[in-house]
Amino acid sequence: MPRRFSEKSSNNESDVHVFDAEFKNGAYFISRNIKSRSSRLSILSKEFFKEVFLPEGYPHSVSGDYLEYQIWDSLQALCSTVSSTLAAHATFRGLGVGHEEATAAGATFVWCLKMSTGMIGGIVFAWLKSASLDAHCKQWRLFADIANDTATFLAIVSPYFVSTYFIFLSCVSTLVQSLVGVAGGTTRAALRSHQARKSNMADVSAKDNSQEQLVNLVGMMLSFLVTLFVEDGQGVVWSLFIISVILHLYFNYRAVKSIRMESLNLSRLHILVSKFHHDSPVFDVISVNELESPFVWDLSKLPSLRLGGPVSDLATQAVASYDGDILYGVNMDGRWSACYAHKADDRAILKSIFVLLSFMAQSSSKNIDLFGQTKSEWEKDFPRFEAMLTHNGWSLDTSLFSVDSWRFSEEPVDGL
Repeated sequence: MPRRFSEKSSNNESDVHVFDAEFKNGAYFISRNIKSRSSRLSILSKEFFKEVFLPEGYPHSVSGDYLEYQIWDSLQALCSTVSSTLAAHATFRGLGVGHEEATAAGATFVWCLKMSTGMIGGIVFAWLKSASLDAHCKQWRLFADIANDTATFLAIVSPYFVSTYFIFLSCVSTLVQSLVGVAGGTTRAALRSHQARKSNMADVSAKDNSQEQLVNLVGMMLSFLVTLFVEDGQGVVWSLFIISVILHLYFNYRAVKSIRMESLNLSRLHILVSKFHHDSPVFDVISVNELESPFVWDLSKLPSLRLGGPVSDLATQAVASYDGDILYGVNMDGRWSACYAHKADDRAILKSIFVLLSFMAQSSSKNIDLFGQTKSEWEKDFPRFEAMLTHNGWSLDTSLFSVDSWRFSEEPVDGL
């Protein structure tokens, strides 16, 4: 007896195929006459745009915050295009475009000096902050866009100054822009990794680039209109710049606040530990991400810990506690520190951070005797804390805690 089946793609749920299969001689034979319940894709249809600009298998192949973030991100990119046009116009004017006395050699020298400054700045910034960019990608993402507007402002005001100051301001603008390139590029990669849920990071990245190109096309048309208005006077330039910056920062703030990361970093874990000890019901991913500050300057308010450093850093201090996997103590620079044995796994590292944050939430003291007396209390609480994390969908991976690579092992002492 024939059996009827239907199939559809998650990319285009209105495109349904219907086919028959008949069991003969121990096997099913599928009818070649497959019928479709949908018409062909129109170039202006919703399904067409979904296939071109959204990852394969959307929405099941990406994180739940994907669409909201991409909408806000596209809007901020549009505003950024307008402000970048204003900056480029000011830079060309400062380099002498349109002035008879300007020389190609002079413009080339300034351009090379600007680019060299930016390259050096990018290298130094990546060296100093590369670990933090992954751990706190939301904060650094917003920082990149604030820095981008700062660089644009410097580029616009630079032509108002004489040659020497113009060169200085142009170099500072390019230096700030290099920070934008490093922070923006690396945090974008981290966010794509968060969004990809089916080992499809390449697909998510490709479609993100397609969305960006579409926004840039619209932005180029806006930029053309902007250049026409810019010639009418500097009042128009500043009006357009202020409007674009306000919208740019607002859209970026909304984009960052829409991100709901299940991975733990020091900022989110600090919130969770505080809520845990106050018996707060706020423990889910969405609520904690909403409580997390999106501003990079608030990172300085987090407890300062040294994780995975060498035991030699504790050489001048008595060790607070040692349980075979973790050695706790106060670092020579005054920070609480956890050193790890070779056998310490992710769970042991997470437990050590929980213990230190719990103690620091109750006491600002660096008294190692007091820590030793209360450590066992926090360790007893950890299994319940860990169970609550798992129940609420948190990832227990510790890769975002900037843990150094030093590990110790206990060895026999000669003669003992």
